[in-house]
Amino acid sequence: MKRLCRISSLIALLLAATLAVCADPPPVTIAFVELRHALDLFKAEANQPVELVLAKAIEVDHRVVAPSGSIVHAHISAVDKEAKHPRVSLVLDDVQVGEKKIPITGIVAAIAPRSGADLSNDAHYGMMASTEPTRTNDPSRSVGTEANAATSMASKLNKEGDHGFSLRSDSQGAIGIDAKLDWTLASPPPVTVIEAKGKKLTLESGTQMLIRMATPSVSQ
Repeated sequence: MKRLCRISSLIALLLAATLAVCADPPPVTIAFVELRHALDLFKAEANQPVELVLAKAIEVDHRVVAPSGSIVHAHISAVDKEAKHPRVSLVLDDVQVGEKKIPITGIVAAIAPRSGADLSNDAHYGMMASTEPTRTNDPSRSVGTEANAATSMASKLNKEGDHGFSLRSDSQGAIGIDAKLDWTLASPPPVTVIEAKGKKLTLESGTQMLIRMATPSVSQ
């Protein structure tokens, strides 16, 4: 519970800073999504569109504003192929509901393999229990992630849990994927940086993601 409160408070504060809000931090809305198409970090290009599919409906004040199956649009804002490990920056744009696009502001807080993946066969999965944070040189610009230590529970949920999701509302970091996440918030919009721990990494279609975002503003 303490970890969940800390993470929720952190994301709320980060979003508040990004939105230049001086009052109380805005409420945080959770979205569970799946990557619609595979994303090869080494081959990714700036401005490349990325589509995510809502696995569960987004509700605001007990009202569904985006049903499951809705498409969340994002894009690659930057790539770094010259670094030791390929790295891409991802920005969330909006969620498509019918003919309407609802703007969203948030980050990808956690990623995990597609539903049904056998995490026990992942050679790197056991190392995901590390809670050592990572940061850029400027702590005001980026906040590193810590991996979810409950690896055995995540593996079970991945196969048997609600909607086959291993991610939970308090998940954070790369779970069962040989990567790490960072968030850059020097100026809006917030950016999620996905960096491979090796020379190559492809996020397969169906890769699970947990989004934390400012509650969408939906006009009547």
